[in-house]
Amino acid sequence: MQWADDVVSLGWHKDDDHEELGTTHFQIETDEELTHEPGYLEAEAPLSFLETCLQRLPLKLEETIPE
Repeated sequence: MQWADDVVSLGWHKDDDHEELGTTHFQIETDEELTHEPGYLEAEAPLSFLETCLQRLPLKLEETIPE
């Protein structure tokens, strides 16, 4: 699941690009940096995966707002 706007692009990815981060990793990209971290998301069913991501999205977006 990926969120993108004019400030940030972020999302949870299930791919083989970062196996050391687990089956799912969280990726955030701004003009200044690209960060990957463990996603800690074990839901396998597509709807469960989506629901979990949507629950976590508001907090992740708040973390991108500069103080």
